[in-house]
Amino acid sequence: MNFKFTKIQIKKNNMIFLFIICLALIFINNRKSYIVYAGSNYSVVKRTESSEILFDCLETKIEILKDKIDQCSKKKNELLKEIDTVNKELLLLNLRIKNKSNFNVSKSFLKYQISCLKAKKNNLKTNLYELSLEQIELELKLRKKLDFLKKK
Repeated sequence: MNFKFTKIQIKKNNMIFLFIICLALIFINNRKSYIVYAGSNYSVVKRTESSEILFDCLETKIEILKDKIDQCSKKKNELLKEIDTVNKELLLLNLRIKNKSNFNVSKSFLKYQISCLKAKKNNLKTNLYELSLEQIELELKLRKKLDFLKKK
């Protein structure tokens, strides 16, 4: 085995160009490190002179908790709207049974649809209950952190 190594010759212009690219990459990575994701917002963090800690952990946790509470309330609103639509469908099916206006659909099929809708409604109510418990838990955590922040 005979290996021949050749020297790679880099011209001065190419060397300067590579150096500029390296500086640009370092600058871009340095800028990215100061952007922090907190909930649904990006915020730029300011440097402190005394330490390398760029942000107060407690304040970001508070922002994250507020965002989670907002998301829980949005989910609760969606569940309430869905429960309302299920209630309306149940009322319509009960009216169909009482009026006997639809001769094409059997009464047993309508009762089966009502039982399915009731099961769906119960499932939505349990989800709503669990979601409200989660929201209460998050609000308690938020209050504790705010009280601790006020004591500082």
